[in-house]
Amino acid sequence: MYAKYLGVAASQTGETSSLQHPPTSMMARQLQKTASDSDDANTESQQMIAVAHLLKQRKSHEKEMRQLRAKIQADHGSLNSLLDQRMRQTEIQAIDRRHEMVDSILKALGPPSEPNHRKTTTIAGTKIADHATYTSTTDVLAQSKGLVKEYEGLDGMISDMRSQQGDSVADTWKRKIRESEEQLRKGARVAARNVKKVLGADMSIDEAYKMEVDRKVEIQQDKGDNLSYELQRSLRYAERGVKRMAKGLPFEEA
Repeated sequence: MYAKYLGVAASQTGETSSLQHPPTSMMARQLQKTASDSDDANTESQQMIAVAHLLKQRKSHEKEMRQLRAKIQADHGSLNSLLDQRMRQTEIQAIDRRHEMVDSILKALGPPSEPNHRKTTTIAGTKIADHATYTSTTDVLAQSKGLVKEYEGLDGMISDMRSQQGDSVADTWKRKIRESEEQLRKGARVAARNVKKVLGADMSIDEAYKMEVDRKVEIQQDKGDNLSYELQRSLRYAERGVKRMAKGLPFEEA
């Protein structure tokens, strides 16, 4: 009976121990489950922290981008203002430079103040006097001015001579040619009259009138007013020739 009691007690004790102390495999599973749940909770919390950090960084980045855009716009406006100011200054400087160039060119092309002494002309704000062709250009301008003065002097002399002389050179030459032709015709008549006088030929009334005219020509010829030296020599040679011809003619006795 005692043994039976011990057996029953042992069995009861085993059952009680089995109820109070579960097996090891079950405890391990429970620990794994608890650890996995804890890991999941930690992972979720870390992800939430990371998301919050990213959102915070995004807000910071957006703020920096807004600041950068505002700075770019401000710099763009200031650069445009500076560019407009520089462009206006450049235009003003270009206009001033063009005016200086025009003044320099006009002064350089104008007659020098002292062309005979080759004085170097200095122009304020320029270096045109140092140019290689400045001296030669100045000499050419001075010589051109001298030629113009000489031309004006010659033109004045020609105008004075033209005013002193009534007829032009061409008209005077034509008049002298007509006078020479008339003198030659008169000289020819004088020579013919002398030939007839030597031959003793009769003369008509017309020839007598011409003879009277020729006598006047001889008087003028003696005075030496109109007949030139060459014309006189020609008339003398013609008269000598006629006399020689007359000597060879037969003489008729009356």
